[in-house]
Amino acid sequence: MGQTGKWQMLELDHTLTALLAENDVMLSASPRRGGDVFLMFVLKNHEIHQPELEVRFSNGYEVKGFHYTGIINRGTQWGCYVSEAEGHALFDALAGSTSVSMSWAGGAAHIDFDHGDEFVRTLAETAWRGNMPFPK
Repeated sequence: MGQTGKWQMLELDHTLTALLAENDVMLSASPRRGGDVFLMFVLKNHEIHQPELEVRFSNGYEVKGFHYTGIINRGTQWGCYVSEAEGHALFDALAGSTSVSMSWAGGAAHIDFDHGDEFVRTLAETAWRGNMPFPK
């Protein structure tokens, strides 16, 4: 649907997804009906058999409640749902940050980005115009 800096906006089944991908890592956030937000992290080409994952935005906001999904397509996937209030804080963190760091058992990744505030504003406006869910 659109891209602002490194962040991409996708729509599937009348739901928006914010997607950030670089090299072997992908982080996405999808607001759902009912208010919660689904987060997913994928590490491509690496099979990690430990469940620990932490995601930290440069403004200090952290997400630690990921559930280990397992090995998929020679990569590893984690996911979690956060409440609408936590989803709001997550998108505020995205808007107020310039990078995100991910760490897991035996590894870490860091992605710098810009225009997070512009991306979140565009995402919220698109959701509102299309009557799609977005944390209030």
